[in-house]
Amino acid sequence: MPTFDAARVYLHIGGVHNHHNARLNTMERGADGHWRDTVDVPEDLRASYRIVPVNAATASTTEDTNSPSFDLRTRWMQLYQNVVEGDNSLEYRYPPREPTESGRIVMPAAPAAPGWETGDALTQWSTEELDGRQVYLAGPADATELLVLFDAHHWIRTPLDAALHRLHAAGKLPRFRIAAIDTAANRVAELSRSPLMRSFIADTLLPHFPQYSPAHRVLSGQSLGGLTSLDIAIAQPGLCRGIVSNSGSYWFPHGSAQAGGSIAEDLHNGAAAALAAADTRVFMTVGKNEGMGMEIHTPAVARELEAAGVDSRLEITSTAHEMAAWEGGLTRGLCWLYS
Repeated sequence: MPTFDAARVYLHIGGVHNHHNARLNTMERGADGHWRDTVDVPEDLRASYRIVPVNAATASTTEDTNSPSFDLRTRWMQLYQNVVEGDNSLEYRYPPREPTESGRIVMPAAPAAPGWETGDALTQWSTEELDGRQVYLAGPADATELLVLFDAHHWIRTPLDAALHRLHAAGKLPRFRIAAIDTAANRVAELSRSPLMRSFIADTLLPHFPQYSPAHRVLSGQSLGGLTSLDIAIAQPGLCRGIVSNSGSYWFPHGSAQAGGSIAEDLHNGAAAALAAADTRVFMTVGKNEGMGMEIHTPAVARELEAAGVDSRLEITSTAHEMAAWEGGLTRGLCWLYS
């Protein structure tokens, strides 16, 4: 580890450390001036890591948990600007794919990330405005399948099209046209079981691509986008072939007394049976250390689907709430839907 002129150096490994904790994991400076830390990680870890050197003033603000203005999420987002790249020539380490990562750690038993390889060029996107929303488009216009993604701001920074092309060339997937919806400006309202988003997908976006029948459509999202994908399928069974929901926010709404939140309740009360009747397939993932009780809520949703006979799959992995998990989760889900 290089030397830093820093008062503190934080080390955060996704799926191992929890940035919601008041006290962040810190490295120690040795007599030689180098910062070090030893961390035990699971054999199946796939995650980003972040090395964050800060000066004394930033360290003081970061650790002042008694301040009236202290907010865990705000603190974490502010630290992003201090992230430095790590030595990714070491075993199990790979270069960062996100600008706020130091790199990635992929252990020998980590879940696969089909199609994704280091060094691919970022996808080239075009944009269209539909009903006041920005939609990013990629992939061949004559593709046989349509992939609808929420939270375009995550995916437009990736080589997603290269990953899908590689899987098509290997005979594992058909070709996909990608439509990624920009939800950054008001995502909590738009992706919290919103009737407006349901209507936008069913009445505006999908009719814009009339060449794709329901059997050739997939809805996918992560976090609130994962919640929204399943919510839309529940609202209109038979709308799509299947759902890929990574780290779905099935705790929604806050304060729900039921494991799986309102989605699990709706599934229990008949929505799951309707999905089964429509032959909708559902693929879900959740990380063991994501927080918000997600490792409890997602299995509760999976149980309701299974009980009703929905063709579904749940993966519980050593991953965090981040793109390092969701990239592979998306392509594993697509490969399963088309298997």
